[in-house]
This record gives sequence, C-alpha cells and structure tokens, in this order.
Amino acid sequence: MTEVAITEAQGESLSPSQVSTYMTCPAKWCFRDLIGLSEPTTGALALGKAFHGTLARNFRQKMSTGRDIEAAKLRGVFAEEWSLATADAALRDDDAEDADELAAAGQILVAAYLTEAAGPLQPSAVEQTVQVRLPG
Repeated sequence: MTEVAITEAQGESLSPSQVSTYMTCPAKWCFRDLIGLSEPTTGALALGKAFHGTLARNFRQKMSTGRDIEAAKLRGVFAEEWSLATADAALRDDDAEDADELAAAGQILVAAYLTEAAGPLQPSAVEQTVQVRLPG
C-alpha cells in the first residue's frame, strides 16, 4: 500500500465544487482533493468545460469593449476550447459520447446563448476568487 502525505494546508481553502463534493461523498473528496486521484474527463464534462471557457472569454471581451464576440468568431472560440477540453478526455465508444455530436451540441449552445441570453448581460467580473470563513 502506498503512503500518502497529507499536509495541514490541504483543506484550508475549499472551492464551491469541493464543498459540494464533500457534502455528497466525503470519500470522493478525499481521493480527488486530498490524495490527488483524478477521474478521466467524460464527454459531458468536456462539453461543460468548453462552453464555460467560451463564455469566460466572451465575458472578458465584453467587459473591455461592451460587446459580445461576433457569432462566427465565438464559434471558433468554442472549437478551440473544445479541442483543449477533449485533449485528455476519455470519451466512451457509444452514441452518448460521440465527439462530433458533442461538439455540434456545443455549437448549438453557443448560438442559443448569443441569441437568447447574451445581449442584456454585462459582466462586472469573470472568474473571481471568493473567500468565506467557515466555523470549525
């Protein structure tokens, strides 16, 4: 059995997703966040990461220019983010994780975001760290 060194500093700073994971399954939190075992990226997670990255890049531009990235360029941004998100992904060999279908779904999400949500949104910050002290 391999011995794992856990430092006192681990667990001092928790992200919202770490808290959620811990509340759902403390063992999963321990394996992932204390010991450092990672799960392979699934197709759904890769799609979420790519869409998140796309919106973050759009929000950064919108903060500085007041305008969204134009549709064709934002589709290109998604393609770049998709490529990054799937570089180390372990997609299953079934219809639910077909890379081309997931990429097409992402492009549909980007188009829907631009037509249905983007216009009135004006971000004031993107990817900011939030700190909260928890008792105990």
